[in-house]
Amino acid sequence: MQAFKFIKRLNSRAFGVSEFFKKNGYEHFPGSVSEPLIADLEMVVLEHHVAWLKQNRKFYHEKAVNSAYLTAPGTLDDDQRIRLFQFVGQLAQHEAAQQLLNENMCFMNTQLFFNPHNIQQHNYWHRDVQYTGLGEIEQKAALHEKQILHFRIALRDEPGIELVPGTHARWDTCEELAVRLKKGDAREYDALPHSSVISMQRGDLLVFSANMIHRGLYGKDRLALDVIFFNPLADLHDSVQVDNLPNQSMMPHIEHSRVFSNTLAFYNSQ
Repeated sequence: MQAFKFIKRLNSRAFGVSEFFKKNGYEHFPGSVSEPLIADLEMVVLEHHVAWLKQNRKFYHEKAVNSAYLTAPGTLDDDQRIRLFQFVGQLAQHEAAQQLLNENMCFMNTQLFFNPHNIQQHNYWHRDVQYTGLGEIEQKAALHEKQILHFRIALRDEPGIELVPGTHARWDTCEELAVRLKKGDAREYDALPHSSVISMQRGDLLVFSANMIHRGLYGKDRLALDVIFFNPLADLHDSVQVDNLPNQSMMPHIEHSRVFSNTLAFYNSQ
């Protein structure tokens, strides 16, 4: 069974829960993932993508810009799933994960981002919390209570992502809220002031808070893998799907399996 070799040491800012991340809600690590790993990871991810497109042709043609649950049974065989689990477990050892989420971190999900079928389709500003069903008061509280982080790996050069720095720690302005929720004449893809575009090259890693206002940028040959980690809180229990986790026969093949053991323990404790 082929094992993924891991990520290079950071070749940008030293992390250490940087003041930059605390202020802005994201950190960009150019060239953090080695080319051999990217090539292996891309090969497995494309197996999922081809199978997913066959199963979700109508959804893709209508509006889809991402798929999820790559580690669940269905599109990959067990060996391919183990290779992804190996990568996720190793990624959990990254300095950013260790510093921001600590050793109790749990694994939530994987997502694969790609261009829409319709090249005229607009992107959209959002916070992940708006899809939880929580009311506005609870969503505001979640900004300060829930630590959910995306670790995005660019598998190909792409336009990247646009973020509004600092919104991981504050609620929307009136303009931001109107755009994000399409209030009045506002559209969810209207430009927002004070945003930052983070373009990404193959092998880049971007760590960002799920709480912040952000949107994907379509174009080029976009293909990016997100691994989502979180600190365990009782009301995040339903975010865990056991099918996404390795089974007991897979665990001995995963060098860094603690994040999965944490997740299963959290799930069973609630």
